[in-house]
Amino acid sequence: MKMTNAVALVCVGVVFGQGCALTTDTIRVGYRVTRAQPIAGAERTTLTVKMTDARGIGDRVSVKKNGYGMEMAPILDPQAIATIKSSLEAELRARGFTPGASATVNVEVVRFYNDFKIGLFSGDALADMEMNVQVKAPDGAILFAKSVKAAGANKGILLSGGDEAKVALEGALREGMDKLLADREFFDALIKAGQRPNAATAGVM
Repeated sequence: MKMTNAVALVCVGVVFGQGCALTTDTIRVGYRVTRAQPIAGAERTTLTVKMTDARGIGDRVSVKKNGYGMEMAPILDPQAIATIKSSLEAELRARGFTPGASATVNVEVVRFYNDFKIGLFSGDALADMEMNVQVKAPDGAILFAKSVKAAGANKGILLSGGDEAKVALEGALREGMDKLLADREFFDALIKAGQRPNAATAGVM
């Protein structure tokens, strides 16, 4: 049903103004693993994924805003870092890698945040993600190091709440994983780490 400009303006004034904007939202960002073919050599490579949270903002992944663009209640995801970790682990398992210590994938999450942009009749949820990814061999040699940046958006929204932020954040996570998993140098480093001598075969991923 289409709204007139006058009705839309009233709605935006309500949902972006008071009420729920004063209440903290807690969300859980989701992720769907892609279907992937095993990578040659992955079966001989075991790995461990280690995460570091360098965001410095605790569990906050966004903040609600009122109709004037002023920040209101926070939006939290206490499982955000765990979700990023489990998503990468699942993608690597789908490609044939198994838990162990041939390679260590160090992931430093620098940013995972959504910002609401308030318009006249609607707004946008714009999320961005940045993570530094490093692959280390059992002897400590760094075989891969790269920063991955991604973005996600949920446009034309009338609410600046957790559900709206969740869509944008999931888009950023999806794009971030897609960029990393499209990098052949990343997988070459993992395979190379698995070929290093004296690589342990036990561990937990």
